[in-house]
Amino acid sequence: RWLARREDPAEVDLDSLGSAALLLVASGALLARSGHAGGPLLLLLAAISVCAGAASALGGHELRARVERVLAAVSQPPRLAAGAAVLLIAGGVSVVPTGHVGVVERLGSPLAEPVSAGLAVRLPPPLERLTLVNVAEVRRTPLATAETPLLTLDGALVSLEVGVHWTVADPLPFALHSADPAAALGALARAALVQSVARLPLDTVLTSGRAALEAEVAASAQAAADRAGLGLRVDAVQLSAVAVPAPVLAAFLDVISASEYKRELINVAEAYHATVVPTARGSAVAALEAARGNASTVQAEAEGRRLLVRALAEGGAPAPALNRHRTWTEGLTEQLSGRSLVLAPSSVHVWFDGAEATPGLLPVPPRGAARAP
Repeated sequence: RWLARREDPAEVDLDSLGSAALLLVASGALLARSGHAGGPLLLLLAAISVCAGAASALGGHELRARVERVLAAVSQPPRLAAGAAVLLIAGGVSVVPTGHVGVVERLGSPLAEPVSAGLAVRLPPPLERLTLVNVAEVRRTPLATAETPLLTLDGALVSLEVGVHWTVADPLPFALHSADPAAALGALARAALVQSVARLPLDTVLTSGRAALEAEVAASAQAAADRAGLGLRVDAVQLSAVAVPAPVLAAFLDVISASEYKRELINVAEAYHATVVPTARGSAVAALEAARGNASTVQAEAEGRRLLVRALAEGGAPAPALNRHRTWTEGLTEQLSGRSLVLAPSSVHVWFDGAEATPGLLPVPPRGAARAP
């Protein structure tokens, strides 16, 4: 229009519909960029103006005339100012749905208290900006699938299907501290999962360690989310499927067979140990008691011999010759006891078991001993 006023009046073609459409598009884009709810409405009106202009070009002069009369009535400065004021104020009225809260930024600085569910009246954009956060929804972020096996403590691979369930704990950091809090939490929880699985053997992950693994990953993910200031609360980590990857299943079965054979050998060794050790302990106790009994017997015999010798020495002192003869007789009796004795002259040959026996001589009694009658 500014350029049109400088043209020749005969060549001026004031396209009021085109000008209105351009104005509405520019205003709607500006309001939408600032987060104003009236931006889409102005863009809709711009589309209607364009359609009216196209209809007039195709012969709809009556429609064009009506639209131009409406534009002429609305384009008066007081009415334009009032409409702009109403539209601007209406942008400050928002509805916060149930289960949501609104985080308000005033001139780029967030307010400490979020807006609860209901009708929220605030300063219009761009003075204040409202961001809705769903605090009631329980979201799930996948951490691992069967196509991404993990490595365990004993060097084996395991396929896990794991997901973390979380909700919004603090809407302010959730809305402002991270562009994608769900992706950030997924990366942190996935790192915790890898570390936890790497500290456990395969059998524990497959059988008894699943609950402990879920609790450990949840605690680690919560601690990492708190350090990152995501404003999230980890409700649970769920292992929906745990299995051995198909390419290594045969090797895993071999490992199980080897483990079972190892367990069998251990059981046999423990049974042998349970049998041999008590037997050896019993034999040792028996040998020890026998040795103690033998020691007592030897000691008693020695003591008896000592007393015998002492008695002989003390009792034979008055008659030493008789005592020597008695001891010689008793010794000879002890030597000949239990033997077969053949008395024959030296001229007679005695045979035993086809061999000639050599005659023996009786011990000579000690000198001075009294001879037997």
